[in-house]
Parts: sequence; C-alpha cells; structure tokens
Amino acid sequence: MNPKFKPHNFRIDSTGWDKIKVDGEKYLVNPTNDVWEIAGEDCKGEQLFSWDAAMRETQKAGERMPTDEEFSEILKTKEDMPNLVFPGYRTIAGTYNSPGTTTYFWSSTQSGADAWNRNLDASYSTIYRSAYTKAFGFSVRCVEEILQEAERVFGSFEVGEPQRKEYKNMKEEKKKLNVSQSWQCHICGCVWNWFQKGCDYCNSAVAIRSPQIKDAGSTDDLRFPNN
Repeated sequence: MNPKFKPHNFRIDSTGWDKIKVDGEKYLVNPTNDVWEIAGEDCKGEQLFSWDAAMRETQKAGERMPTDEEFSEILKTKEDMPNLVFPGYRTIAGTYNSPGTTTYFWSSTQSGADAWNRNLDASYSTIYRSAYTKAFGFSVRCVEEILQEAERVFGSFEVGEPQRKEYKNMKEEKKKLNVSQSWQCHICGCVWNWFQKGCDYCNSAVAIRSPQIKDAGSTDDLRFPNN
C-alpha cells in the first residue's frame, strides 16, 4: 500500500517568534530565519519552510515529507490533497508571493543543489513538478505510513484495535530516542536512513504480525550516527 497525505499542512510551535511586516502583511519568523508563519487573516497559522528547515523539523517530529516519486504516485489531482489551502510562497529575496492563489510543497528528494516540489494553483487543475533552490519558503505536507515495508518483509496482515493501541504506545516511546540516527533492524536486516521510520515499520510489524519471531530474536539493534 502507498502512503497517504496527512490531513493538514505540517507546522511547528511558533511561541516566542519575532514579528515582522513585509509589504504591510504580518508574519512570524523563527530564530534561525528559515521558517515563516503567516500572521494575517488569510491563511493565518500556515507556515513556510526552507527545504533544509523542512527536513530538520519533520525529522525532529518523527514525520517525513513524500519523496518526489511518491508525490507522482499519490498526487494526481488537487482533490488528492485534503484541506488544501493556498498560502503562496516566500522568495529567496524575502518577499511573499501569490497568497490565496497558489501553494508549493517540498518533497524530500534533492535535485543537485535544488529540491523537487509540487505546485498547485487555485485556478488550474494541473499539478506542476519542478526543482527550485532550497532557500525558497514552501509549505510542507507529511505522509502517513501504512507499513508497506513491513508487509514486504512479513506479508500482509490486519491490525486490530489492541494492536493499534500497542503500536501507538510504541511510537510514543520511540520518539523519546535520538531520531538523528540510522537504524538497522536486527531481525530482517534492513537499514533505514532515520531511526523513527525503522522502528515504526520493523518493530510494530514484528510485534503485530509475528510475535514468535520477536520472542526468538534478540532485542538488540545497530545504530549509527548520520553524517
């Protein structure tokens, strides 16, 4: 199964951010000046991220943006993006363009020094794919994992309510650990480029699908810092 979009754009806590005005419009800016929040009435609370900030903050939250390939698979029309809003975007010169008419979403895939994105316009049905410099401020929409990699390793399985609760509790515990590490599953041997994803797929799959494997295998795993 493919991942699906989360119901709302990704945002982070903006408490204490500086207030700025650009062309008469109000915004908030984070201390590192790479996340900007719309403070005016139109699209209030929507946040725009540089690509580096988007990667950093989604990783901190245990979330992830879709890859360029995944965008092509799950974003065919505007209707595929739930609760779509059009906050515009921030240019590398620090201006804010096209509020109310367009939106850009970062993917996690780089293209040389740039990164792939998707552009949706309020007046057109076309989904535009392009690669822009990472300094632009675009919206971020994360995806929900559906354990497709676990199904690849362990086979298809149904998740009942008790297992859902166990899985949720497991995710909360894993969020307390260092998410800036790679992780290798001791049981199936797959290596993930960030720790949370590995735990979600492999640990929950073993607990839900094959408890006998979990009992037989070691609880150790291998972690290595990302460069």
